[in-house]
Amino acid sequence: SPPTAPLRQRRLTPLVRPPTEVLIMIGNWQHQQASEPRRYLDYAFANLRASADVCARMISNDKEQTWANASVVLFLEAHAVELFLKGAILSVKPNIRFGGQQGHDLNSLSDLYDQEFSDQKFKFYVPFKDEYLGFTADEIDALKNEHKGESPSMLFRYPVKSSQQEWPGIHGFDPSISLESLRSLQSDFERISNLLTIP
Repeated sequence: SPPTAPLRQRRLTPLVRPPTEVLIMIGNWQHQQASEPRRYLDYAFANLRASADVCARMISNDKEQTWANASVVLFLEAHAVELFLKGAILSVKPNIRFGGQQGHDLNSLSDLYDQEFSDQKFKFYVPFKDEYLGFTADEIDALKNEHKGESPSMLFRYPVKSSQQEWPGIHGFDPSISLESLRSLQSDFERISNLLTIP
């Protein structure tokens, strides 16, 4: 049922509005009836589908092949992974809270997920995880400190790190390869979701 509290209204300009369109109100109160893990998983799938939609548009239209669009694809994919990991973890640890920068750190979230879901059937390739092959523990710590605050949720969300400061490194993007990866990730999400016990 609709909420009794007053609704905050925002004037939105639709991209396309066919003359015969019937407007339907979609409210957040509809989703609040679902459990918290389910809501995280729903958001994960929504972000992943949005990422694939932008990626497909880049493939079909040369004018859409911009770094801004590529960043949106990568950001939405990374955010989908974050939400999926949190939803899965919440399904077995409902009282856990993901606070601070660690709550956006895919390395920490992935490690926590692996602790809770050690069975091989829950495994999947987690993109955007940092890998430090051939480095010593001290070198890894130094690299982590040097690149602190450069998680995908930040790196692909903003065009620059700060005023007049570019993000470090060179980043490339292939829409066709990315779309295949997104489809594989969606398959993993669907497979694991069916194994989870969601209240």
